[in-house]
Order: sequence, then C-alpha cells, then structure tokens
Amino acid sequence: MNSFQLIELNNHAVASMQQGKPKEAIELLRIALADLKEHFYVHKSPATWSRRREPPRVVSDSSIKIQPDLSASSSSLSFTGEEDDSSFGNMDVDDAQDQPSVLSVPVEAKSSPTEEDSLIVMYTRALIVFPDVKDRELITGVCLYNMALVNHRRALARKTSSLLSIAHKLYDMAASIMENKDSTRESEDMLLLAVYNNLAQIHSTFFSPDEMSECLDKIRSLLTAVTDETIDEDEYTLFFINSTLQAEDLTSAPAA
Repeated sequence: MNSFQLIELNNHAVASMQQGKPKEAIELLRIALADLKEHFYVHKSPATWSRRREPPRVVSDSSIKIQPDLSASSSSLSFTGEEDDSSFGNMDVDDAQDQPSVLSVPVEAKSSPTEEDSLIVMYTRALIVFPDVKDRELITGVCLYNMALVNHRRALARKTSSLLSIAHKLYDMAASIMENKDSTRESEDMLLLAVYNNLAQIHSTFFSPDEMSECLDKIRSLLTAVTDETIDEDEYTLFFINSTLQAEDLTSAPAA
C-alpha cells in the first residue's frame, strides 16, 4: 500500500474509535501495520532510549494479521464533537498549527475507561495523519500508538492486565521508532508526548517507579521544546501536571 492508503486506514480506525467500535479500529490498524512491519524495531526499555541515532533492526509481530475483506468506507471522522465526513478538505483545523503532520482528536466512546487509584492521568486522544505525509516511520508510530490506545482503554475499562501489557508493548514500539528517526518535525513531538505519558500511566498501574520516572523525564524534556503550535493549552497542562510526579509519589501510594 502507498502512504495515502495507510493514512486512510489509520484515520478510518480513529473514526471507528470515536464511534465506540474498538474491534473495527483494531482490524483496520492491523491491516496498516501488516504493511508497515519492516519499520518495527527491537523492543527497548525506556531507560535505554536516547536521541542518539542507531541502525534499526527488524522484528516480526505474529499478532498482526491481514484481514483483506474488511472495508473502511463506512467510517467518518469527528473533530468538533459533531459528525463530519472523512474529507480533509472539510476539517476544522486551526491555522496556527502551521500544517502539522499529526493532529490529535477526541475519542468518543460508549464507555470511558476508569483510572481509579492511578497517579497519572491517561492521554485519551487519538492521532490522525494528514494525507500528504510520506514518512512511513511516522505513519507506523501513529498506527502503533492508536492500536495501543484502543487496548489501553479496554484494559482500564475491563481491568485486564493482559490487555495493558499489549498496550505497553505497542507504545514501546512506537517510541522506539520515533526515537530512532533520522529527523523529526516539531509537530511530531505530540506523538512522543502521548506515548510517554501513557507508558508512565501503565508503569504507575504496575507500580514500577524507575520505569515511570524514565518516561516522565522524557515528557519534561519534550515539554521544554513544544510551542503553542505543537499542542494546545489543555494538552500541555495534562502533560505538565503528570510530569511533576516523582518516583517517590508512586512508592508512597497505597496498594490497590
């Protein structure tokens, strides 16, 4: 598939998430990721990630299967709380964003995940990619993030640790790909902020203070470079408040 087709799959998957259809979203993202599997990197723990560029190594993911009969034509994206068609020409995008590669959108689901006893607020917005983007690594990272987000939300709603572990793995893969890119645009930091925030949320759930601290350090570093064009005020506030936590906050919290 070409980049435009992959972006269409991702963005239709986001529409399915907005409509409260997680299974449909997962199948759409599986199709896209099966075509993007050459960009999957060996799993690294957050403690070893850095901005140093290293040659990627390919891994396979047996959980990604192609479903050729699935149609994405019925999905539509909503950006302002109301239904819209999936044409980017009708999107209500803030001109101040200076044509970002990635845009965050709210996910309206029939049931919202619960985060009881969690110190870190989950970032629940999905990410869409603009159709003129050719960067397949970025497309891969966004698809992995959205796949992780679906599983993360389901894990919290169902209180299922196995789904949370799947989300953890997918977030890790997305972060590894973005950290190893030769170059990144400022607007792409939104993806890394979302990934590290939700990884930190998972680590707080599993009571893993060292791993949580590594993710929060990444968030703090990214926040020093973001601008109003990168993320809006509410998103910045969420990431900033979460980043002020320390490992001691987790170790002193009562067990669930």
